[in-house]
Amino acid sequence: MSDLEKGLFKGCLLVKAYMFLFTSPTSAESVDLHSNACTSDNPDVDNRRRKRAIQRERTNTRRNVATIIGLKSVTARSIAFTAVQVCFSLSDLGSWREVDGDFNYCEFYNNILSFFEDTPGPRSKQHVTDLLAWWNLQVFKCSSGLTDVRSQTPQSSYIGAQSAQLLAAQRKLAEQGVY
Repeated sequence: MSDLEKGLFKGCLLVKAYMFLFTSPTSAESVDLHSNACTSDNPDVDNRRRKRAIQRERTNTRRNVATIIGLKSVTARSIAFTAVQVCFSLSDLGSWREVDGDFNYCEFYNNILSFFEDTPGPRSKQHVTDLLAWWNLQVFKCSSGLTDVRSQTPQSSYIGAQSAQLLAAQRKLAEQGVY
């Protein structure tokens, strides 16, 4: 069985969209979609990207969305929101609908929250903490931030539920040291 969590929520497109939505379109320019920089933990790549972003942001004096809403760290909900926005923007829908064929955006959002908030044990909780620290490093250039994990039960579509259940089962096996 392959590791379903490997690279999960570390895609460059998701990071770029997050930065575009919350920090600024200019800061999003620092994310290269044609590299593996977002999926690697290479500090040299991160430092080069950080320097370019800082140089661009020095000339920008407007407040960004993160500042306006008081977002000081990346949260599960902000990642889920961004993922929904990315999926919607890649669809052929002309206006927002909760359901696009067999794909339910609200259930997708809740499944992402479930991944972050319904951790089956300490190993999974640590993975979520590390993932949020990685996100804070990508977006806010520091790994510190709130990593509060809360419970919520998602409502899942059939396909989404299968994926979520498979991932949950693998996480439980990992907690037991089987996987």
